[in-house]
Amino acid sequence: MKQRKIIILLCFALLLAALGGCAQKSCGRNLTWSMGRDNVLTISGTGDMEDYMRGNAPWDDGVQNNPKKKIQVVKLQDGVTGIGNYAFEGCEALTDVTIPEGVTRIGDYAFANCKVLTNVTIPNSVTSIGSHAFAGCEALRSVSMSNHTYRIGDGAFASCAALRDVTIPDSVNEIGEFVFSGCKSLTGVTIPEGVTAINRGTFECCTALTGVTIPDSVTVIGEGAFKFCESLTDVTIPESMTSIGYRAFAGCKSLRSMAIPDGVTEIGCGMFEGCEALTDVTIPGSVTEIGEAAFSRCAALTGLTIPASVTSIGIYAFEWCDALVIHGVADSEAERYARENNIPFEPQ
Repeated sequence: MKQRKIIILLCFALLLAALGGCAQKSCGRNLTWSMGRDNVLTISGTGDMEDYMRGNAPWDDGVQNNPKKKIQVVKLQDGVTGIGNYAFEGCEALTDVTIPEGVTRIGDYAFANCKVLTNVTIPNSVTSIGSHAFAGCEALRSVSMSNHTYRIGDGAFASCAALRDVTIPDSVNEIGEFVFSGCKSLTGVTIPEGVTAINRGTFECCTALTGVTIPDSVTVIGEGAFKFCESLTDVTIPESMTSIGYRAFAGCKSLRSMAIPDGVTEIGCGMFEGCEALTDVTIPGSVTEIGEAAFSRCAALTGLTIPASVTSIGIYAFEWCDALVIHGVADSEAERYARENNIPFEPQ
């Protein structure tokens, strides 16, 4: 009798272990995962993967021989429809990923900090790329995006230092904040018609960016959108533009000219601060305010015509613009500011 009880207990223990093993292999309601000795992680089944918090994906056990640190290849089988938040975040050995047609969503931080991942092809079925989905993928050189993607989340490709060229598909109508921030190798980008805003910090610190095409659909350039784009020489801003945020072009040391379109009412604080090569700026009659430090440290700026519509000029607006001569209407705010700050003024 005692021996029989022991056998029953052993069987029960084995059953619990088996159930526990099955639970560990689950990564979605109808999805399972397996990892072979070749360090290939395979996701099989149907439906969306679970959304995780950082460090709690089932292949991330946090111990010394953490399977997550060994994953070199991720294969998502046909039937998978969504990649969960933080699913493969920090897989430092990951070099290759297969995303099949049928996946519609790449979650927040899904592949963030996969430091040796070099290329990603996003299938046509993907409609949304989550916030920071590929952020910190330092070796990522190229991304082929879906023609059906409509949204690129905040910081999706931030700090992808090797990313050189990006074509954003025509289907995209929403580009989040800081999407390409810190992409130091990015040289050119085309923004498709349909995007209405270049948001805060979108191209901040893209130090190799030399040019950008902004379509007529864009009406807003956000705060610091092109800040510290040190190689940016010329930008054509469409007439559709109504708002340009604070420090939008600050630190663009190579920027030579800027025609602000009619419709913009404010040149915000620090908008062109530190634009050392800036020589030609056109300010339209729609502008009523020039913000604090707007043209500070624009050492090459020798002449600027300020229209009579400007009724407010902020402190330090032209600090260290030692060669500047302000042109404007007599008895205007432009003349008053020039006289008070010992800047030469020439009436028109």
